[in-house]
Amino acid sequence: MDLIDALRSTGAVRDFLPEPVDDEVVHRLLDTARFAPNGGNRQAWRAIVVRDPARKAALRDLYLPGWYEYLAQSAAGLVPWAPVTDREAEVLGLLTRGHTNLEIAAELVVSVHTVERHLQNAYRKIRVRNRADAAAYMARDGS
Repeated sequence: MDLIDALRSTGAVRDFLPEPVDDEVVHRLLDTARFAPNGGNRQAWRAIVVRDPARKAALRDLYLPGWYEYLAQSAAGLVPWAPVTDREAEVLGLLTRGHTNLEIAAELVVSVHTVERHLQNAYRKIRVRNRADAAAYMARDGS
């Protein structure tokens, strides 16, 4: 298989070698990365090549707190940085399957008022106005 074909069809790699990468290779990789899937095909990403070890260490120190938070959320069974809480996602999931607020409340052993509050919060966070829009959002972007 050609290297470019492999890069364009293979998942992410999380193992890195300590040797520096030649500028020509970096250029080819970044050029090929243009073909990676991205949200809405908007190409809303930017690449910065950092070679200086001190800057690399400083960048690592900036993202480590967020990385540890991500790991803790994952270990707790949560979906890190989800647009809605796990409970809101649960309510939206039941809504998507056609349950009424009363049925959702019974399923989750909460009040109808609590279900309504979860839905209000979720609607605001995912920027929808009603059940139909929320169901469409969940079908498109939900888990």
